[in-house]
Amino acid sequence: MMQIGSSWWLLIPCAVVALGGALLAYRYSAQRPPMPWRVVLPALRTLALFLCLALLLRPVWTRYATVQQPPILAVLADESLSLGRHDSLLQSVLGMLSQVRAQTQLYGFSGTARALPAAESLRVTGIRTDIAAALTSVQTNLAEDNVRAMLLISDGRYNAGRNPLYAADASAIPVHTIAIGDTTEQRDLQVRQMITSMTGYAGTEMPVEVSVMAHGYEGEPIAVTLLYDGNRVATTRATLPADGIVLGLPLTFVPPAAGLFPLTASVTRLQGEVTHANNEAVTSVKILDRRQRALLVAGGPHPDLSNMRALLLQDQERQLVTRIQKDDNIFYEGVLPDSLGTFDLIILAGYPGPEANLEDIRRIGGSHTRILFVLSQRTNLDLLREAFVDVLPVLPTQSRPLFGEASFELTLEGRTHAALQDLPAFSSLQLPPLLFTASRWQSSPDARVLAEASVGGVNVKEPLLVVRSRNGIRTAALLGSGTWRWNNLPEDLAAGESWWPTLFDNLVHWLLAPENERRVRIAPVQQSFAGNESVRFAGQVFDESMQGVDQAAVVIEVVAADGTRYPHTMEGLGSGRYAIDIGTLPEGTYQYESRATRDDATLGADAGTFAVGAFMLEFRETTADVPLMRQIAARSGGAYLQAEQPQDLARILLEDSTFAALTTTQTREQALWQWPVIMVVVLCLLTAEWVLRKRAGLS
Repeated sequence: MMQIGSSWWLLIPCAVVALGGALLAYRYSAQRPPMPWRVVLPALRTLALFLCLALLLRPVWTRYATVQQPPILAVLADESLSLGRHDSLLQSVLGMLSQVRAQTQLYGFSGTARALPAAESLRVTGIRTDIAAALTSVQTNLAEDNVRAMLLISDGRYNAGRNPLYAADASAIPVHTIAIGDTTEQRDLQVRQMITSMTGYAGTEMPVEVSVMAHGYEGEPIAVTLLYDGNRVATTRATLPADGIVLGLPLTFVPPAAGLFPLTASVTRLQGEVTHANNEAVTSVKILDRRQRALLVAGGPHPDLSNMRALLLQDQERQLVTRIQKDDNIFYEGVLPDSLGTFDLIILAGYPGPEANLEDIRRIGGSHTRILFVLSQRTNLDLLREAFVDVLPVLPTQSRPLFGEASFELTLEGRTHAALQDLPAFSSLQLPPLLFTASRWQSSPDARVLAEASVGGVNVKEPLLVVRSRNGIRTAALLGSGTWRWNNLPEDLAAGESWWPTLFDNLVHWLLAPENERRVRIAPVQQSFAGNESVRFAGQVFDESMQGVDQAAVVIEVVAADGTRYPHTMEGLGSGRYAIDIGTLPEGTYQYESRATRDDATLGADAGTFAVGAFMLEFRETTADVPLMRQIAARSGGAYLQAEQPQDLARILLEDSTFAALTTTQTREQALWQWPVIMVVVLCLLTAEWVLRKRAGLS
């Protein structure tokens, strides 16, 4: 059928104009053609002119074709490890589907479904089963095809994704099901769960609870063994209860050293078990060194230094390294340690002094370690301002050598801050005054002023104690000297003798506490991966307003137990989200460190642990979930079939009136005014006219 952009009747004027133009051209020609050219030549010109005029009307040629799409049966075969013992039965069921007179499309799944060219391509190696995702993905992939039914072949044991009954309820086509697997409980003993803290401390006892469950072994004696870093560290014995009852067994062990180690719970292998793959569970634990490492760097000898050192050493678990500056640009105890980043806290007591080394100061500022700065008369404020930009919460804007006395007055925010909680019921204004510099100080926008200077009972609104938390690193600054006097109060102020030790201890604990509001949050998508499973990470990067940051360079480095490093760069997904799939890794325990930067500025960092090893989810349940398979069929309008009689599906599909071919009408349009053939015809007509005119002796 041909359609015209305007109206059909316009072809009539086109024909009249073309005919009239051709006749007039030949009637008033200087040379009139002889017969029969007197008819042929005007006819050729008329047809050429008519085609040219008709093309101006933008005609479209429309063709209609009827197409029949045969009904498709999508077959979903479970490829998870739990069907490994029934592989032959699964292949047999797939083989008998040839009796179904319908076009079939075979899919294998453990997570989302994948198309298979033949049943021989089925690989029963999946470590998880996500039935809902498989049902949904097949319907999405075949949305343009005439899929009229699905056949789900599985044991019905899903351990990932949502409940498949929701997918069955939402299915627009019937899902027929065949359950593969044992319908009666087999003899088996398995570790159901191992519960322990993911982190612990070296030399401190760690509790572990191992849950076991058995079928067919009531009254049998068993032993549960705990292996730490491959070495046996604990064993307990028990007698198995009745079938299906979970038995919890408590164990303990003492980690000897800090590090990341695998922890394995293994139960006795009994004769006749359906599988031994579920007789152990593996996780990883990160053992920390309980001893906190603190570095005390002083600008010179001072009573405050001795006082703070004594307070720090009251915690026997704390390791303290001291460096006191001499006048000749060196320290009494030797040079600064090489690895400043290994310290949990750096305390600067009057440092940097007058002769401090700028390179040493910058090393401290770039160590990304939590810092407590305490002012003294020896502090070189110019060096402090130059080397600790963006490191400390407060910096001097004007350096003046004068010092005066000021009382320590808490602000409203300071009264509720964690560092100033649980102080004795004693007013800080009763404490001896501190030596306070006349220099001007400027707090950073994200800093919090916890105490201000009070002179003669008047708050002069100058900061005395300032704290800040940025990018997961906490810092604090005490801008007064003479705290040693707070620890040596006269008898009439004895009620406040614990005020300074409590404040100092609170401040140190606050500085060392983990930061919850991290701006960089990177983590593995799960804590344990199977040996053949891709290790994937996901996370987010935020700015100081906790808004997502795009275009950041997020580098993640995975570190194996033997020190092997796997560096990668994460891919941005928008809205501050980042992800990466680093592929498979050898079995073992791993640490990871991630850092985000943008425009050469560090936004923050994150770290953690994960494990790669044997994965036992698929062997947690050893029987088929027939009730679930029946419900999937019923809720979607399908039928539940016996594995021994899959040929019944042919009869069900034959009786199903909806399982039929789909007749569709396809429309194809060709814009004739864009079709080169028409222009070729016009040119041929005009060429033929010209040739015939020459043969007739016309100019």
